[in-house]
Amino acid sequence: MVYGGNWEKMEGLVYDVFSYDKHVIDPFTLPPGTKFKAGIDWGYSHPFVLKVRGITVEGFHYDVDEVYLSGKTINDIVKICKQKDSLWGIETFYCGPDRPENIQELNRNGLTAIAAKDDVRHGCDLHYELIKSNRYFVFKGRCPKTCDEYEMYHWPTPQDLGPDKDAKERNPVKQDDDAMDCSRYITAMTYQLGVNKRQARVPTGEGKRVVSNKKKARIGQYPARNFERYS
Repeated sequence: MVYGGNWEKMEGLVYDVFSYDKHVIDPFTLPPGTKFKAGIDWGYSHPFVLKVRGITVEGFHYDVDEVYLSGKTINDIVKICKQKDSLWGIETFYCGPDRPENIQELNRNGLTAIAAKDDVRHGCDLHYELIKSNRYFVFKGRCPKTCDEYEMYHWPTPQDLGPDKDAKERNPVKQDDDAMDCSRYITAMTYQLGVNKRQARVPTGEGKRVVSNKKKARIGQYPARNFERYS
């Protein structure tokens, strides 16, 4: 690796099938019938992360928006979620199950929030298969932290695992994973293996404006990196 390797990817990536050139695409207007879901990873000292994904009738998944901020109280988080809901018409917020009181607070404020499945290995397997099927894409410039974490989220090395040779199961290293947790939550709650049979393809051209059951989704209204303006 030192003398003959190409310095392109970290060794042992969880999602080694993810390619920036292949899976990060220019934003376009999603087709009618697209449903928008969100994933939430709670945080205060470490980042609070919210991701928005559009899922088409044909089963294509598009990450279209993200928020990645530290030092936010539950009151701040409720405001951010409401703003994203008004923009995208989010049907369900899939939240980390470690903060049930926060989930309850979102529901009290008129947002549909539920605890996501938190089996790490099962969620990683499903998200891996979703990417591999070429049904998962990220809108360019909309989710920069997500793209960064795909390049860092990795399995533990023998040094990370330590001397316990009897350990049979392993999870990814618990760092650079906040956006990855959100991705896993959404996929685990929405993706079913073997359901979609049509040939995978990336839609081209402009479709009709998406109308959710709440609001019209407006793509391209806000710059992707200026997240503080939403708080």
